[in-house]
Amino acid sequence: MTEYTQETQKGDISTGGFATATTRQAVYEEAELKYGPAFAQYCADIMAEEEESAKKTIPHNYHMNNLIRLTSQLRALSQVCEAEFFQTWGAEDKLYYMTLLTSVSNDVSQALQDSLEEIYAGSDASAIS
Repeated sequence: MTEYTQETQKGDISTGGFATATTRQAVYEEAELKYGPAFAQYCADIMAEEEESAKKTIPHNYHMNNLIRLTSQLRALSQVCEAEFFQTWGAEDKLYYMTLLTSVSNDVSQALQDSLEEIYAGSDASAIS
């Protein structure tokens, strides 16, 4: 029995960790051989959680709510440009701020596109029903 265990351990060392294991059961078996059943169960639980979180769907109005939030942020950021203290900023600070404003603007554009796709997908589903 100890000879089998030693040979198995030598073989496991050459596999380079869990790279060869692709299923939860395979990961469990490799981890159990190397580190014991408690760690193996821990690995299996983490994989199960990842699988479950991947299956969760986006809430119905997620994209619309995201669009509203980002639009509010863009409005608040753009109001700073109208403030008197903005004129006293140096060129580097203004450039950094405009880069931030551009980033939020791009996020708004993406959220708008996602919202349109969500609405389009919803209208297709309701037309079919």
